[in-house]
Amino acid sequence: RKAPRFAVFLTSLRYPMTPEQQKLVIDIILGRISYEEFARSSGLDPAGQPDFAARALEETLTSQDGVTLECVLLLIELFDRLTADLAPLLATLLLQPWHYKHEDIARYLQELCIPATADALALAVLVKHDYLANNDSHALARKCIWALADIGTPEARNHLEQLAHTRDPEIAYYAKKRLDNWHDELQRKGQTPSE
Repeated sequence: RKAPRFAVFLTSLRYPMTPEQQKLVIDIILGRISYEEFARSSGLDPAGQPDFAARALEETLTSQDGVTLECVLLLIELFDRLTADLAPLLATLLLQPWHYKHEDIARYLQELCIPATADALALAVLVKHDYLANNDSHALARKCIWALADIGTPEARNHLEQLAHTRDPEIAYYAKKRLDNWHDELQRKGQTPSE
């Protein structure tokens, strides 16, 4: 989607986002308003400002507001702003306890396949968030394990080998499965895979 450039960028955004800005994010996502109306009313220009995503994620880290983070991630996805330079910020956010977007962030890190995020992904596998306490599926752990496997570096593989020996049998199973399928999944690897 090509959007017009606006001179306005984060001028009216105060972190956390106001309820009005949050509503405008939902409205643009659902196609209820035009980009022009969104930019004019929200003070944001995510399509026209190359540094929108990094700047917004940095501010969200400072404010530690989960709803604002959710809105920023929605805008990043809507306007195709997921880029490699966001990986360090996303890795930091992956380990933060104050939001509920860990699975989405793990998916973004898997998509980016940046080797420098392997340590954060490995740590996130073992974190038990309160909001996931009743979820026995280990969905976050599985996403992080897949991301490590897709990164495909020797360091990422080493993390999987360590996770394959963890006390949690499901995590160990998922890590071992990715190691057992390492060679069958070479086409998925973001880096030259280790043997």
